[in-house]
Formats: sequence, structure tokens, C-alpha cells
Amino acid sequence: MFSALFILAFSILVSLGSPVPSRSCGVTSYGPFRLYAATGGSSDSQLVRLVKTGVDSNKNTISTMTTCESCGDAPAYWTLNDSVLTPVFFAVDDDVTTVNMPLTQGKVNFVTGPSDTLVKSASYCAVRSSSTGGGLPGYLAVNGDAENFSVCSFIGTPGPAHRRDIYYAQGSTPIANHCQPVHLIMQSIGIIPEPIPA
Repeated sequence: MFSALFILAFSILVSLGSPVPSRSCGVTSYGPFRLYAATGGSSDSQLVRLVKTGVDSNKNTISTMTTCESCGDAPAYWTLNDSVLTPVFFAVDDDVTTVNMPLTQGKVNFVTGPSDTLVKSASYCAVRSSSTGGGLPGYLAVNGDAENFSVCSFIGTPGPAHRRDIYYAQGSTPIANHCQPVHLIMQSIGIIPEPIPA
């Protein structure tokens, strides 16, 4: 009986997605900054935007990260506050905010709604790039892991083929055949750029 319950519980956990592994996190509060996606070994980077994908049961807007230049909206800037990633838009009501949703594996999603009703999921931090000195620029990381972000196209799957959305820990899902690994670069926009501490 106990083993049957254990197998059932384990299969439910697997179907919900594997939890994100915990690693040493760098900085849990940082900003304001711009966020760019850069493929490995490339000096070319693309501004990260949010594109609306639907609504939840509370009629809050759900969005996902994308590098599509003609899709969605580019935040004026981003902030990281106690490991919660927040895109900031200027043309938004004061009582409405956008924050990251809980992250397992797959698309990097956000929810927009009344500030006092949103559940904040603390998963993100800033880590130093190992290839640059002085802590600038930093990389966005999930529980200390900056190496598992990808930009994936919709080629061969339902959805617009030109959109290139950002995923985390894609593993061996079918869309992973159309993905490139990226780093999400946090470019400080303060008057004096703020380095990521060692």
C-alpha cells in the first residue's frame, strides 16, 4: 500500500515538472538593469521582451520572455528584489505590477495583476560572468544557475514560427531540437554601473 502511494506521489511530482536544482546564489537584489539574451560565444545580443500569452483563472495577464523584435513589449527596465524578477513598464497603473511566476522547466513566464494579490516566487539572482572582470555585466541565474537558459523557436510546433521565446532547463522536450543556449545579461543602467560582487 505504502509503495503504491509513493509511486503515485512520485509520478504526480514528475508530471508537474522537475524542481529547479538549488545552487549558490550571488546577489538577490539588483537593479535597475536592461536584460539581453546572448548566445554562447557571440558578441551579438538581443533585448529581452515580454509577449502576452493568455490569462489565468483570476483574469491576470500571463506573459513569457521572448527575443522576438516585433512581438510584445520591452520593459523600460528590470529589477531583482529578494530574488523576485520584475519588469517595469512606464505606462501601467500604480496598483498593477508584473512579477515572475514559479519556475520549474520550460518557458520563463510572468503574471501581471493587482500588486496586493500576486504571489511572488523567489527563484532568481545575479551572478558574475566568469569571462569578464570587475563583475560587469552580470548574468541572470536561477538559484545560482546561469547556464540553462535557451532561446527556442516554434519551428515544427504550434505557434508563430518567427517568435523566439526563452526557456529554462529544456532538457529533451521536443522543442529542445530548436533551441540555442543563451546567457541572460543584466546590463546595469544606473548612473554608476553596479558590479556584481564576488
